[in-house]
Amino acid sequence: MGRAHVVLALVVCASTAHADPALDKARAAIDASDYLAARSALADALATGDNGPDELAEIYRLTGTIAAGLGDGPAATDAFERMLALAPHATLPAGTSPKITRPFSAAQAFYKTHQPVQIKVDTAASPPSVTITVVADPLHMIASAHAVVRVDGSRDQTLDKHVDASTPTIVLGLPAGRRIDLRVSARDDHGNRLAEVGTADVPLVIVGSAPATTATTATAATPPIAAVQATPPPPHRRSELLAWWLYGGAALGAAAVGSVFGYEVYQAHDQLQSLAAAGKPESDAKAVESRGDRDALISNIAFAAAGALAITTVILYVTHDSREHLAPAPMSGGGGVVWEGRF
Repeated sequence: MGRAHVVLALVVCASTAHADPALDKARAAIDASDYLAARSALADALATGDNGPDELAEIYRLTGTIAAGLGDGPAATDAFERMLALAPHATLPAGTSPKITRPFSAAQAFYKTHQPVQIKVDTAASPPSVTITVVADPLHMIASAHAVVRVDGSRDQTLDKHVDASTPTIVLGLPAGRRIDLRVSARDDHGNRLAEVGTADVPLVIVGSAPATTATTATAATPPIAAVQATPPPPHRRSELLAWWLYGGAALGAAAVGSVFGYEVYQAHDQLQSLAAAGKPESDAKAVESRGDRDALISNIAFAAAGALAITTVILYVTHDSREHLAPAPMSGGGGVVWEGRF
């Protein structure tokens, strides 16, 4: 079966507001310049193990700010490095004291040669599994990989496995099912989520087979893919101006005109004979002869048009299906045209 993978590099805004009681308590203590109480509140917030990347970045930002305010530069730099590991584009508010910006700048310099926290997730359908690879963890913050699995709409199941520098890639086997919804996270020692792929609303989805119903079969066979027969496109429909019956009607009309004027020519011939027998003036005969010549010309033109229209009618009729066509055909000593179609 094919595999899919997702690479996640977390980018969060450290200034995002959160409705976390411990964080709210720490902010209030900082506003009151009670840094010791704020540091204790932040430690409690970290220990809850219920924080996501955004909350963690905020905890480390406030921790670095307090450490810098208390004059502990190394601790402030470490906290800011952890913040930037989760939120590499985070900044401090404008007008921040140099006492705080100096350790923050030192933390930024660290990431000129290091990558922020990054994981890659690969999934497989047969057998169902997820592979989590730690791509970057510069401060060794990741302690475990955690997966929440829901199979065919059942209740969530959780899977955990320890991660360390010697095992940057781990594989978690998943329960079999037709649809497996999955969300994966890398966690710290407290269980806080450092990086996440998939959410409860938008999970990773693995489409597989249902578990086998017999004890002798380890996995059920993949359902066959139904063959889909392509439907040929409908024949191209010509414009009504090229309808064969339209040209056929015109051919009949032209033939009728030719017949009428042909009869007039016959009548003029009889009239000339009558005038000659009666000894009528030559001027009368010339007028009848002129009229007869005109009618003969019109009759000939009408019959020629009728013939051309009749040929066109036949061609349009036998080629009305778009699958019929004319093609050149080489022959000995020359060539010809071959028509191919249906009758």
